[in-house]
Amino acid sequence: MTKQVQTTEQALQPMLHVITFCSRRSRHLWAIIEFGKFSAS
Repeated sequence: MTKQVQTTEQALQPMLHVITFCSRRSRHLWAIIEFGKFSAS
C-alpha cells in the first residue's frame, strides 16, 4: 500500500513540475499581453 502511494507520488512529480512551469509561463505571457494592450491604447 505504502509502495503504491510512493510510486504514484514519483509519477506525479514531473507532471506537477510541468504544471507549475506552465502556470508561471502563462502568467508571464498574460503580463506581456496586458502590457501590449496598455501600450496599444
